[in-house]
Amino acid sequence: MLDLAVPACVLDDERAAGLLQALRTVYYPQRTWAAVRAVCRRQGETAFADWLSERREQNRHFGDLKRADALTAVRTVLDGTMEAMDKAAVVPRWETAYFRRWSNAAARGCVDGMVLSTEDRLVYQQVFDPAFGERWAAYLEHLSLHPADGGPGLSPKPSGKDVNAL
Repeated sequence: MLDLAVPACVLDDERAAGLLQALRTVYYPQRTWAAVRAVCRRQGETAFADWLSERREQNRHFGDLKRADALTAVRTVLDGTMEAMDKAAVVPRWETAYFRRWSNAAARGCVDGMVLSTEDRLVYQQVFDPAFGERWAAYLEHLSLHPADGGPGLSPKPSGKDVNAL
């Protein structure tokens, strides 16, 4: 809003910079319109406060950059202009130990009439499934032969030479 006030000749660059510094001292969750007006009065910038109030009366969303950004994002998606960007974009993988732990705790399924998290189902299987050890070993073997992202972490399938070394 300060950047808009300068070309409108409400503030000059120096006064806008001073007001910005004063506004930055207000903790961001407390940067309400009332707080902005109070800082303007304290800085002697009542003309800016009046100008801002007039703009807000004309358009209650004046200066709401988060709203403007959100609307731009929604319009971009609705217009389909993201398609070209999607093809070039690399989707980040959220496969971290923390994400897996969270998703295993959050995902739920029914086992023997009980709703359990994936984490709890695994514990349940460990306790009550006599074949769990074999299944778990096969699962780990599958992971080591077929890493999900082909990246570092689990070792790739060993070559014949490596198998003989074992």
